[in-house]
Amino acid sequence: MSESAARILDRFFAAIEAGDVATVASIYADDATVWHSNDNITQTKAENLKTLGFLTKIATLRYTVLERVISGEAVAQRHRVAFTVRANGRSATSHAAIFFTVRDGLIHRIDEYIDSGSVRELTALFQP
Repeated sequence: MSESAARILDRFFAAIEAGDVATVASIYADDATVWHSNDNITQTKAENLKTLGFLTKIATLRYTVLERVISGEAVAQRHRVAFTVRANGRSATSHAAIFFTVRDGLIHRIDEYIDSGSVRELTALFQP
């Protein structure tokens, strides 16, 4: 029996919080794609891992799951993520809704809808 979608996503977010990009990579299918509403770009697995690696080097991320609904391969999740910049200690919180396709124990697709106000706040964290 394969690992449940809830358990896979719990491991996924714990790995991001820990800055463990290798574990994130092992949870993604080889052909995984990640789309973000803030830039309307679909990233490949390699591109997204590079982004996550950069983010976890410059900031800590802490996720709070507000709601998660699982129906077969489809998972919808609302969460809050707190970012703290390592260099200056500044922080902000972002809200997002994410839709996952989880199949055969791996994440195949992510569609992430990020609150636009949060994007501005997060960007401001890194301004002098």
